[in-house]
Amino acid sequence: MGTDATRVQTSCSASVGDAAVLASQYVGGSPVTRDHKGDKGGRDPITPIAGAKQRECLKFLADQILSEKSFQFSPALLRRLGTEKWYHWGSDGFKLRRC
Repeated sequence: MGTDATRVQTSCSASVGDAAVLASQYVGGSPVTRDHKGDKGGRDPITPIAGAKQRECLKFLADQILSEKSFQFSPALLRRLGTEKWYHWGSDGFKLRRC
């Protein structure tokens, strides 16, 4: 079974991946609303994300996710990461805990 360090590292990496997915949806995104014609306070069905918000999210992705500084791990930590041989769909042998 994988080491505790492996589980923590995997969980933290998954959290970073989740953040990247969420932020990337704002770059060039256009949210869709489900308001009906004639609804009080009805909004446009498709509205582009404001340019300032897109730039903010793109900066986050560049600085926090895609930067060479984002994933700097010590050689000692990397040597301690083991493999999880029993991790597959339907197996609870490797339960992810979010950071």
